[in-house]
Amino acid sequence: MRVKWLKAFLVATTAIMPLVAIGEGYAVAQTAQNRVPYHIPAQSLASSLSAFARASNYKIAYATSLTLGKMAPAIEGNYTAEDVLERLLSASGLSYRFTGEKSVSIAAIGQQDAAFQAEGTTLLDTITVTGGQGIAAADAPYSTAAPTAYISEQTIDRFRGSSPADIFRGTAGVMSAEARNGAGSIDVNIRGMQGMGASNHHRWCGKRHQYLSGLSGHIQSNLCRS
Repeated sequence: MRVKWLKAFLVATTAIMPLVAIGEGYAVAQTAQNRVPYHIPAQSLASSLSAFARASNYKIAYATSLTLGKMAPAIEGNYTAEDVLERLLSASGLSYRFTGEKSVSIAAIGQQDAAFQAEGTTLLDTITVTGGQGIAAADAPYSTAAPTAYISEQTIDRFRGSSPADIFRGTAGVMSAEARNGAGSIDVNIRGMQGMGASNHHRWCGKRHQYLSGLSGHIQSNLCRS
């Protein structure tokens, strides 16, 4: 009986031990998953917070004025998000709190941020607003009060015609002569009703200019400038 009991005990303990090892391994794996490798040099606090957000995939909300002139220490190694935030904000006078699974808000220590404390509020993703004055050439006629026209390279290639002056045909405010009075010349009026083919003068923007020959379809861009 003693031998049978010992065999049963050994079989039972052998079956139980792998289960304990699996449980311990799972706990260790869960802890390791919370740690992320960080390589953040000593730099401004704002730059360090941006580096932390990229490495951890966290969204951080804070007023930019809070980080002005503040520096953060270097972070090198595998850490949890809490560890990194504690180190970065250790000497900044700022505190943090998690507002979601992957979101953090930062404020001055002791400051009550009503925007985050109010019930029923929603934390939005980061919104980046950029501006500029870049206007495509094709859209420029629609954004200026002056009468302008745009002739694209595709239009010129498609309606090349038999002479350089043919590229102006169909353009509002532009009148093009037959251009048969000189090889490779352009006889054109832009916002002018006289001078076309009558003399050696043209009207560009309503002003008279000497006849231009040999342009082969190229017009000086400063002809309409005062």
